[in-house]
Amino acid sequence: SKDPSYGLNKITARSNGSLHCGSKSFEDVAKELSLESYFSSTNIVDNRNLISHLSTIQLACKWYIHIFSGMRDTECRTLPLDALETIDSPSGLVHILNGYTSKLTGDGQKRTYWITSQEVVPALKCAQAIAEINYIRHDVTLSDRKRLPLFPAVRFDIGMEHPGYGIPLAK
Repeated sequence: SKDPSYGLNKITARSNGSLHCGSKSFEDVAKELSLESYFSSTNIVDNRNLISHLSTIQLACKWYIHIFSGMRDTECRTLPLDALETIDSPSGLVHILNGYTSKLTGDGQKRTYWITSQEVVPALKCAQAIAEINYIRHDVTLSDRKRLPLFPAVRFDIGMEHPGYGIPLAK
């Protein structure tokens, strides 16, 4: 939302002086989206807590991809948003992660792929959803998903832009 106080808890919005009649508080938005019990059980009380929570989930998704693909940290961090490809083979579905490596190349990023297992699919879809939230928050268009990283930084203002993407990556 373009409303500067949208989704802020009432105390924060009041202290910022941005709460006004048309604003929806964090509590109202949580109720509207039926997320009250989840937020209560995870101690999420405002946007800041929510973004931190999503960042933690993003990291867990990255670890899952590491575990089930054998990727190194840089390879995982630089995966494109649409990295997953599923091929129907005579033996069943084969899941492939298309990305980049710099291992043994001597001249930077080279396109490559990793064969992975079904266990990566939910983690990758979750990471995609979190990335999309980050892009919406930072007014980045999602039209060319191959040119966007799967793990963008939560805060664009404190990260260094990745030369291939032009967007800061999560650490």
